[in-house]
Amino acid sequence: MRTDFGPVLVDGMSWRYGQGWYEWDGEDTRLRYVDITEVRMNSDTQPNWHLVLAHAPPMATEIDPSETVISYGLTFDRDGDGVADYVVGISNEAPVAGEFRVWVSDLVTGEGQEQVGGPYGYPVEFHHPDEGSVIDPGLPSMVFTFLLGSRPEGIDHKTRFYAWASLTVDGEVRAWDYAPHIGWLSSSRPNQ
Repeated sequence: MRTDFGPVLVDGMSWRYGQGWYEWDGEDTRLRYVDITEVRMNSDTQPNWHLVLAHAPPMATEIDPSETVISYGLTFDRDGDGVADYVVGISNEAPVAGEFRVWVSDLVTGEGQEQVGGPYGYPVEFHHPDEGSVIDPGLPSMVFTFLLGSRPEGIDHKTRFYAWASLTVDGEVRAWDYAPHIGWLSSSRPNQ
């Protein structure tokens, strides 16, 4: 068993042994705060997913949410069939500038939970780029995790997923990014 936690390349992915891993993602949108440059998953006991961005987005307090919506999220395939089962997301689409809308949607049942404005933590806990980086001051990131008892059944550190980001202006999607570009990420089966 490898214990040095150094990265190795597996199927185009930088893979880390131990409690976490990351994938590099090249520049694929000119709008840098929508460009996901890296995806990280840490911890098997309290999974958290990091979307590292090429640049921090404008502060949510400076954006009119009725005109401009910036969203970040994760899409999970909990049963491994290649079809999305859950979507977790955050956007500035709230009645008050500076607040967030967070949601978890079960795509199988059509049910979902959301929180618009604080207090946050349920249905999903997050760390938004507005709050600074939890990784490194030079790496703006969006982090998702679930508080005790709030994680949907079948979602854990081995569940396949992909990350996404988008910018919508006046109801029209103007920029988006996905990581990986094709397939799913998983700590048990990389890049499938």
